[in-house]
Formats: sequence, structure tokens, C-alpha cells
Amino acid sequence: MTIQHNVQRYALGSIRLQNESILEDAFLTYSTHGRLNRERSNAILLLPPLMANHTRYDFLIGPGKAFDTDRYYVITADTLGNGYAISPSNSPSQAGDRFPRFTILDMVDAQYQLIRQELKIARLLAVGGLSMGGMQALQWGVKYPDMMETVIALATMAHPTPWVKAIWHTLRKAMQVGQHTNDEGVSAEAMCAATTFFLILTRHWEWFDRQATQEDQKISHWLDTQSSAMAKHWDMYNFIYQTLAEDSYELGDTKSGMDYRQALSTIRASVLFMPSASDLLHPANELHEAMKHVPQARIAEIPSACGHMGGGGLDPHDISFITQEIKRFLRTLNHMH
Repeated sequence: MTIQHNVQRYALGSIRLQNESILEDAFLTYSTHGRLNRERSNAILLLPPLMANHTRYDFLIGPGKAFDTDRYYVITADTLGNGYAISPSNSPSQAGDRFPRFTILDMVDAQYQLIRQELKIARLLAVGGLSMGGMQALQWGVKYPDMMETVIALATMAHPTPWVKAIWHTLRKAMQVGQHTNDEGVSAEAMCAATTFFLILTRHWEWFDRQATQEDQKISHWLDTQSSAMAKHWDMYNFIYQTLAEDSYELGDTKSGMDYRQALSTIRASVLFMPSASDLLHPANELHEAMKHVPQARIAEIPSACGHMGGGGLDPHDISFITQEIKRFLRTLNHMH
């Protein structure tokens, strides 16, 4: 069943970013599902992964699903740089490389305004997300520890690793191949090369083995078709700015010397970590390690062969596992009240 998204826009005006730059004409877009209860206590905020939007969690939202709209008021938000909220691709005055650099924390501060000022919600039942969405959710837990009861982090990382930084650097370089100083655009071939690499890294060789037949052409055709479709929807500057935000992701505070482990220990919410067992981008052991530093946390590893996409709804068995674990986690919470 396709969910209907009644997309709304929240104007933030000009906002000061973490690096003191001013982001002009800032806005967020979002949609809501289900009803906010009288106590305003059943709201769940879901945050998008890299280059994704408010539709990314459709496979988990709806009656009887992980985020059950008969019980919860689900807010699916877009975030800085994703092409739906204010981004290098749609800014009237700071387009392309004129857009100021932003961080994961800047994303979260803008979302906080949306929740408190626009939606008038004092406390969220949960903040969740996949991949970069999980980074935002953990940042919420550190920056606004009293704003949510739970954090749900799927296939994500608690701090940027040299491995992930190397991947994003390589993809940014691939996109910019052949780009000239007098040409703002990026070639279709360069964008397709980058998205092809992205498709491979977000899966796993087991997944490819399952897809393959005797004809090697089948995988090549699949990659070419998928990468071309992605390349049409991706904007180079959006990708560059969002991946740079991931590179600078810092749960701690470098000024005070607090590292990400100490930052995790300040989270007051109950945290559900859900790594994908076969994730090549954010290996599962990283969240097993992060969990040790969170006072109230549990981990449910997705037994997936889909790699990073184990958290992304590719496989019905993965969806079933994620749904059961999130339902159980939220049910436990209800019993505590």
C-alpha cells in the first residue's frame, strides 16, 4: 500500500550555522501520518538518510507496521541539502557551491525548530533514522536529551570512520571528473560512475550472488539501469554538502574535549541500535562498540545479506525483522508507563 504524503513547508528564515555562516531563506519540508493524541505524547520523528527524502520509510509506516499509524503520530522530515528542504539545488540566493557548509548538528537544530515552534510538540516518543538519519537521531539524543523517550538508529555510525570518509571522497572526485571551472554542471557519465559505486558499496557480495544468473550481463544491466535512474535525481552539490556533513559529524564537543564516547554516555533516552550484519559501509561491530557507552541501550542485529541496505527495506525478511524489533522496543516502553 502506498502512503499518501501531504508535504508541508516550514520557513525558518535566515539561520546561523555552527560555523557562523548565515543560511538564507532556510526551510524544511515534512509530512505527517496518524493522529497526535490529546496528551501530544505519541509523536515519532523519522529522519532521512543521505540523498533520501520523506518517503524513505514508507515500508515501515502504516497500520500494523513498525511505526503503526493507528497508535503513533509519525513525522517524516526532509533535511538540509536533500533537495526537498533548503539545499544547494534549490536555494534562491546561495545555489551550488555558494551554499554555506552545514553539519549534522545544523540539521538537528533546524528540526528542533520544526518540532517545537511549528508542531508545538514538547517531547517526542521516538527519534529514528537509517544511516545518516541514524546519525541525526543520535545527535538529537546528545543535543536535546530531554526531548525524546527513545532513539532508534538503523545501519548507522556513532562517529565518522576513515573508511567512510575515503568512500565519500572517492565518490565526490568521481562526480567531478571532467568538470570545468566555467561549467557548473556535472557530466551524466561522471554521475553514473559515482552512483554505480554507491550501489555496490551499499550492498554486499552475498546479495549480488543471489541476484546473479549465468548471464553476467544481467548484473551489468541492473547496475547501469539503476545508476542512470539515480543520477537523474541526484544533484552533485547536494551530495557533496551532505557527505561533507557526514565527514564532520561530531557527537562530542571538540572545544571541551568531550569525545563521541563521552557524548553517547550523556544520552538519557533508551536507544535501539539496529546494525545490518553484512553492512560494508557501516560495519555492525561499530554499533556494538557504541552501545557500550549508552546508559540505556539494546542492540538487534539485522540478519541480512543485503549489506548496508539490510536496514533499507530491500528484503521482506529484513523488513519483518526490523518491524518486530521496533514494535517490541516501543511496546516495552509502553509497559514502563
